[in-house]
Amino acid sequence: MKSNRPMKAVLTAALILAALFACACRGCSETPSDQTVVNGVAAPTASPTPMPTPEPTPVPDRLLILGDWKTSSDILPAVEAYMEGLGMDISSASAAERAMLDIAFTFNEDGKLTYSVDRASANKALETLAPRLAPVFKNSVLESLGPILSKLGDKAILAMLDYPSWEELAKATLIEVMEPMLEGAGRYALYDGRLIMSLDIGEERGNRLTLEYALSAREMTLCGAQSADDTVELPERMFPLTLVKTGGGVV
Repeated sequence: MKSNRPMKAVLTAALILAALFACACRGCSETPSDQTVVNGVAAPTASPTPMPTPEPTPVPDRLLILGDWKTSSDILPAVEAYMEGLGMDISSASAAERAMLDIAFTFNEDGKLTYSVDRASANKALETLAPRLAPVFKNSVLESLGPILSKLGDKAILAMLDYPSWEELAKATLIEVMEPMLEGAGRYALYDGRLIMSLDIGEERGNRLTLEYALSAREMTLCGAQSADDTVELPERMFPLTLVKTGGGVV
């Protein structure tokens, strides 16, 4: 009942992507020259060859990624995909429904990273998830009670558990699971167009996640091309995910 794998997948995604690159504008200017007068007539003179505009020196990705980044990610697809893998359908008829998490990342020069989830957005996301997951938690509780106690009825069982509804039980359980995951740390590396992260989530260490990336000075776009070595699996429907730089590093 308290498996934290859906939330884990979400927060690392937090992370967690179609490419958006910044384009450098190039230009050149012409310098006017004096005209030559021949037989009283001003003859056209060729303009001197303009000096070429120096190519901007590209900033390496290892510097572009440094600093603070923020993104807003819909975690509902990850939760739905996880439950589908367990043979449970928690999808809704409302295609517009979202469970958004606001996540901040900081990438440091020493290869370390930190992340944090905005608590207000987490609470709002749980309001969306709780009704979807309430039947799942109910079935889990009934199975744990056994064939005799499970026949007491919802009202008696909820009173025994001290919850007014299965939805409130689901929300309380999700809060308990998510609380230690709202902040975390880890390490990262950039290799061959991929961002490789090892994240400490709650009590679990070294959760590996690999994503393709595209970087500019102000945006980072992540795509869901993962590695066989990853221990965190994210559904393709979560991507692309765009992070916006909010400070630090190369701007």
